[in-house]
Amino acid sequence: MESFFVRYRNLLVLLVILLAQIIGLAVQVRHTDSGRNSLDAPDGTGVRLIRLWGNAVITPPEELAHGPS
Repeated sequence: MESFFVRYRNLLVLLVILLAQIIGLAVQVRHTDSGRNSLDAPDGTGVRLIRLWGNAVITPPEELAHGPS
């Protein structure tokens, strides 16, 4: 019987490459105060998209944990 990784090697490589590209874009793209996304915020006030995603993932469980206290 073939291993899972051997059997789906091509699909796994494709998924890893796509994930790396998405993370790379999230690190580069900034979300500016005006609500627009730009690759280069000239004033330096933009927030990186990866930080917004991180906050969106972490905030709900954190609020649940700290809510009762």
